[in-house]
Amino acid sequence: MPRERTTLNAYEGRWKWWYSAIADWMIANPDGKLADCATALNKSRATISLIIQTDLFKDYLSRRKEQWRQRHDFALVQKTTRVAEAALDSLLSNLEKKKDQVPINLLNDIASTALDRLGYSPQKQSPASVQVNVQQNAGPQIVHAAISPEALEEAREALRVAERNRAERAQNLLEATPVPDSEKEDEGDSATPLD
Repeated sequence: MPRERTTLNAYEGRWKWWYSAIADWMIANPDGKLADCATALNKSRATISLIIQTDLFKDYLSRRKEQWRQRHDFALVQKTTRVAEAALDSLLSNLEKKKDQVPINLLNDIASTALDRLGYSPQKQSPASVQVNVQQNAGPQIVHAAISPEALEEAREALRVAERNRAERAQNLLEATPVPDSEKEDEGDSATPLD
């Protein structure tokens, strides 16, 4: 019994040995055109198009890009670390040579910055940001105001007290309002059954 093909592209998997060349060209030329890739690899544009449309190639390309990204990021992190280490070594040697000549304020700034970078500085709480929408003739205008958490909680409590007082006044008003005699008679009439 013949095996059925599960993909629409009959060439899927057939051109695997071209994957690395095409993927490398695409990574090196992210804005390149398909025709340029075909010319560089000495293949027809239709063949390259069939290859890059397969799921296997798309998966291969994504893995190849991730590998390239990891190597690239590692090289940048490694060089940046070397620069930071060289700068810190130079700063340390200068501090050791001229320790009595360095002003105390500068030493304090250097020590505070170093401790901050190491995670030993106290956490600074930034005030909460509140967005206020103001409607004007020209259209909505957004105003950002910085409010401390304590002030925000105080405002919330004041709002709760004001709402509670308003509800109590409304309840007192309802209880203090006399019911007219005509409504009392209507209520009595409604309680008696109709003939």
